[in-house]
Amino acid sequence: KVFPRFWTQDRRYFFVNILPGDFDIQETPFTNSIGLQRISIDDGKVSYMFSGVAGQEYAYTMSEDGKKIVYVRQGDQPLKITFKDTYSEDEKTVTLALPNNGTGTYVSAGSITWSVDEQTAYLAAVYSENGVESGRVLAINTSNPVNQTIIYVDSTPFKLVQFSFHDWDAGICKLDADIESYCPKRLHLDD
Repeated sequence: KVFPRFWTQDRRYFFVNILPGDFDIQETPFTNSIGLQRISIDDGKVSYMFSGVAGQEYAYTMSEDGKKIVYVRQGDQPLKITFKDTYSEDEKTVTLALPNNGTGTYVSAGSITWSVDEQTAYLAAVYSENGVESGRVLAINTSNPVNQTIIYVDSTPFKLVQFSFHDWDAGICKLDADIESYCPKRLHLDD
């Protein structure tokens, strides 16, 4: 399946999201793509911001003006987050920060949300240690992605839901909740 998704603010590029034909959000709540195409309006050239081989899935989101994209490729160990300039295609990739003295791993991560000033990206992650899964929210500095802080921990995995780029809050919702469901906790997105 292909879905026309985003324009850059200056209308130079258009982005098309690619998903498997049998995609089910309930089965893979952090996955929202297997590839993202960038189409140049000036010359019609097509390139990929990211593209997986068979079985690779991604969680991603774009900045409001379309100049930046942030994504996580599911299944990597350790999990990494990538910030990419959609014009120059320059990118920075870093490993997700583990808790202090943590011996576990991140199983998956996604539902990535930008702060209003786009200086911070927030993402929900499923952390597993000694066979027990829990949820984390990481705040990641977009200019220096090595600068990461775990700002919220819950005993069960969850996702973040933000309804628009201009929302100051994101809902913290159960992984299996649909977007219409009530989210009992809120995360304030710093500006």
